[in-house]
Amino acid sequence: MTVPNMRSSLPSDLTDSGSRNADNKFNTWHGPRRKMRTINWTQIPKTLTGNCMWTGVEALPKPERLDLQQLEELFCQKTGNSGAKRPASAPAAQPIVVELNLLDSKRSLAVNICLRQIKGRGAAVVKAVQDASSSELGAEKLRGLQRLLPERHELELLLTHANEAERFGAAEKYFYELSRIPGYALRMEAMLQREDFPTHVEELRPQLHGLVNMCDQLIKNTSLREFLTLILQIGNCLNAGSYAGNAAGFKLNTLPKLLDTRANKPRMTFLHFVVQVAEANNKNALIFTKDLSNINKICKISVEGLEDEVRQVVTDIKALNSRLNEDGHGIRSYFKEFMERALLEVGELQRDVQNVKNMAASLARHFCEEPEKFQLEECFKLFADFFRRVEEVQKENEERQKQEDRAAQRTGRANKLGSKKPSLKPDNSEVCLVDRLMAEIRSGTFKLRRSEV
Repeated sequence: MTVPNMRSSLPSDLTDSGSRNADNKFNTWHGPRRKMRTINWTQIPKTLTGNCMWTGVEALPKPERLDLQQLEELFCQKTGNSGAKRPASAPAAQPIVVELNLLDSKRSLAVNICLRQIKGRGAAVVKAVQDASSSELGAEKLRGLQRLLPERHELELLLTHANEAERFGAAEKYFYELSRIPGYALRMEAMLQREDFPTHVEELRPQLHGLVNMCDQLIKNTSLREFLTLILQIGNCLNAGSYAGNAAGFKLNTLPKLLDTRANKPRMTFLHFVVQVAEANNKNALIFTKDLSNINKICKISVEGLEDEVRQVVTDIKALNSRLNEDGHGIRSYFKEFMERALLEVGELQRDVQNVKNMAASLARHFCEEPEKFQLEECFKLFADFFRRVEEVQKENEERQKQEDRAAQRTGRANKLGSKKPSLKPDNSEVCLVDRLMAEIRSGTFKLRRSEV
């Protein structure tokens, strides 16, 4: 692959002033004939200047008593058949090119793991960045690659060994080839945003529209308004003559308190009574709990968090647009269509956020709340909990009515049974033994039966 010269994409202070030399002044012995084990140390840049312990070390004499052959025997990497004797007729082994590993071992491992997840490894990534093609890599892989961009000191180290690039390990070669692409970091950032942006919009826009629609439904729902009006009317009857009577309306924080006012009948509250009256007048009086059931989902949306997400997306797109405009490598041409569409869509997201704020203010005024203190998320949670309680109360009223009907039937049967003479024949009716005894006691025909001893 033909790529631009790396010097065109690096800062001027990273150019290799020593590349004209052989860069071998730090080497202490000739290259080994076999592949050797590696000392995983962190090298200092060859271009380091100043007074330190390494200054002038290349001029120091080499150790005289250094058996290079012994060193090679002790630290060469053994192969699987190293113990087998080589046939006399076997040709001499070709010298092995030793891989040059310059990066920190952990850093190199992280880069290689990331590259192994991509078909074509480092070469495929370099080509994708060169062509500004992000579709084959995808957002997740791009995000991982962006976290592993080469750092300044790593580029300096690679640049000092540019004449040995053919010996670079996989991670070093990837960093080296990537750094030769003009504006590679900006390209990768733009590629990632191009992949991420549609997902962000698909997640944010439905939530914003859901908030606006729920505000509108709470304001316009006739069934809810009639039920809240009934609460006010019955409440004023209950509070007549007291400081709380003749109220023109009530705040939303009243709704959770309706269960606190208990009736003289067991397990019955003011809300139970209101629900009972509402259904007695209109069997569909509680339809608002079904019409507005989506509030259970909407109330889980963090309005503040949603606004922060939109703000971050807008900031990222505008910052990228500015960087592309300032770039001198012609990168913007690769992302022109995306940026035009993205700028339009972030504008729409900002308008959606403003619509949420406007509808929240309208909802606050509709329920006579203070817009400055009104919390839309808390309002939705309050209504969601209130609707759930209304449905529970409705079921409890139905169950209580069934119990009262059964009790009335038992009383009626008992009274009917008490008007008749007691019969010695087994009673096959549904009346239980306790009901028969109670009927006999009421009619005065009950006699204590003693068992014979």
